Amino acid sequence: MDIDFPEPSIILFLINQTVAFDLFNIALQAGLLISLLVLSAIISGSEVAFFSLSPSEIKSFSKDNNKRLRVAVNLLNSPERLLANILVVNNLINVAIITLSAYFTWSAFGKSAYVFFILTVIVTSVIIFFGEIIPKVYASKNRKLFIKTSSIILVPSNVLFKPLVLMLIKISEIFKTNKRELLESSKEELNRAMSLTIDKNTSKQEKNILEGIINFGSIKVKEIMKSRVDIMAIEANDSFKKVSELINKSGYSRIPVYKETIDNIEGVLYVKDMIPYLNDVNFDWTKKIRPI
Repeated sequence: MDIDFPEPSIILFLINQTVAFDLFNIALQAGLLISLLVLSAIISGSEVAFFSLSPSEIKSFSKDNNKRLRVAVNLLNSPERLLANILVVNNLINVAIITLSAYFTWSAFGKSAYVFFILTVIVTSVIIFFGEIIPKVYASKNRKLFIKTSSIILVPSNVLFKPLVLMLIKISEIFKTNKRELLESSKEELNRAMSLTIDKNTSKQEKNILEGIINFGSIKVKEIMKSRVDIMAIEANDSFKKVSELINKSGYSRIPVYKETIDNIEGVLYVKDMIPYLNDVNFDWTKKIRPI
């Protein structure tokens, strides 16, 4: 019985088609993973971009001609919700990268422990380096670009994941409440322990120091904040003599320095930096201003 074999040209054609399909499939998979990694980088960078904005930048961006930028900055009206939204979206993207990487790798090389180990190391390193570290460093200097770009994802996801985000915020509030209760109980125990150790030989100053240490963790910022009108600050154009007088009068070790108005803080002056120059009337003290 004669057997008819396919023509060589047909075999070559089928091989070429198979190779072309494999190459296309690989290119498609690589493109999908790279796209997800880019999205992860944008969302990771947006966290730094949003939460490092100064009040003046927020005000400026909210009046920008770019509508997308204005809408994105408005998300900061609810910072907890924005942060939760960013974390949800970023984690979903990273999970997608890991899942797809595993699927594509196992399809090509099989499900072995060796392949799994290599996959874990490589994918984790890529996500951390290209999806977290580099974007956050770059975003700190290009806040506007990252906010505007990330708004394409964060604005719709803020609506889409609203139930999940609100649930996460509620859970975090429960943990905060438990933490406060734990701090209060610890504080009471420490107060009882202190009352047992303090005797008549303990000075009032030592007692106040111990009480201050115990109560420090429960002090709220607003309890020690100064009103704007009570801030002791130095004007950048003040003479060294005037600065010296203010230092002696204030009694503080660090004093803010402003230019023209107290809302425009230039930096902070450390009193210890002035000590070597107290006798130099013409000393240019502005050289010792430290950044905030």
